[in-house]
Amino acid sequence: MKPVGLDLLSIIRKVIFDLRSPAAAKAIKFNILINHRQVVDEDTFGVWGEERLCYSIMANLIKDAVEASPAHGILKILLSGDEDGQALICIHSQSAVPAHIRSDFFEKYSISGKADGTRLAADSAKLMAETMGGKISMSTCEEDGTTVTLELKRTSADRMSFLRSIATISDRNDQADMEELPLLKILIVDDYETNRVILERYLKDDKFNIEFADNGQSAFEKFTKMKFNIIFLDMEMPVMNGMEAALRMRHWEHENSGGRDATILVALSGHAAAEIGQICLKAGFDAYLSKPVSKSQFRETILNFFADKHKKTPEPKNHTSDIPGKFPADIPDVEIDCDLQDLIPSFLSDKKADLESLGEMLMANDYEQIQKMGHRLKGGFNMYGFKFLGDISSAIEETAKQKDYNGIKNKMALLNEYLGQIRIKYVNVN
Repeated sequence: MKPVGLDLLSIIRKVIFDLRSPAAAKAIKFNILINHRQVVDEDTFGVWGEERLCYSIMANLIKDAVEASPAHGILKILLSGDEDGQALICIHSQSAVPAHIRSDFFEKYSISGKADGTRLAADSAKLMAETMGGKISMSTCEEDGTTVTLELKRTSADRMSFLRSIATISDRNDQADMEELPLLKILIVDDYETNRVILERYLKDDKFNIEFADNGQSAFEKFTKMKFNIIFLDMEMPVMNGMEAALRMRHWEHENSGGRDATILVALSGHAAAEIGQICLKAGFDAYLSKPVSKSQFRETILNFFADKHKKTPEPKNHTSDIPGKFPADIPDVEIDCDLQDLIPSFLSDKKADLESLGEMLMANDYEQIQKMGHRLKGGFNMYGFKFLGDISSAIEETAKQKDYNGIKNKMALLNEYLGQIRIKYVNVN
């Protein structure tokens, strides 16, 4: 992620506008100040950051402050800091954080589901702030209420306008790729409304038919009633979490699909891919995105799955097409030098572990690492005499260069199947 110059004040104003309904329901008033003076229409407040992450942070924090504030309360937002120095954004509400959750205010939710009650969802904001090189803190007491402070790097107004024009050019190029996609029906599942709004804005296009659900149970019910091309599932939700929803969806497809294509399932979570990537793969997910999800990551994931289905001219054949698409019926014995016999069991065990790592890389759409792993597997298999496995590994390496998700997945399945049934004959080699 490359930071750019942003007008954070305009983002805050947009967030307040988007939250006008819940704020009006409680008669909440907003008071915005820059260096302790009241803001005016022509004011700006420049910071270094990523626009969508900044919007998400401010939306998370301001929404939580609105929900925690008493009716007819005043929510104060104080911006301070010199240009090209440190920026402080303080959000003050008149309610104190309950004592029993103050110590773990910024802790991640458990993967099995989020807690109930008055806990403020500040964990996502903290993660996003750290992604941009900032930090976030909280102070609270019964007498003074609660202040959440975000620290970012300040920038000047002229620097903002220059960098914003660069970002606009990048968006136009990305949009050109998205326009080549077919009509898609998308389901976004997240219990936090702000996250749903942000992901929807990443896909602001008439060709996308977007539905929403706020928990896994609701998502599963929608899934059984209509066909979706791709579903983005938050992992940590009440009622039913994303993992259970994915398992139920895959079981339902198996029993009721009637030959229709499987829906692409993408997991969304703040947990590291190494922690749950393999679990997601076994649950039936096709990909994994770590929160906070950037606009480019979100759109690239859709392009990876659907761009090739809408090409107007066929792609030139690649030599990897010579690799068989399914497991051969008659598997020949693999002849291995008997001098290597004591090394083979540990070698094959290591390769199976590498294959699991490949699955995690694919879940994270890390094509650079997949390419490197394919190259490493190719060398190892060929060195020991497993030529067919070396050919498949070479195909994985080449397919990773094309960022062909489904192609890599199919070749991984073939490699895994072959490893599970391989027969070795040890021979004397002079």
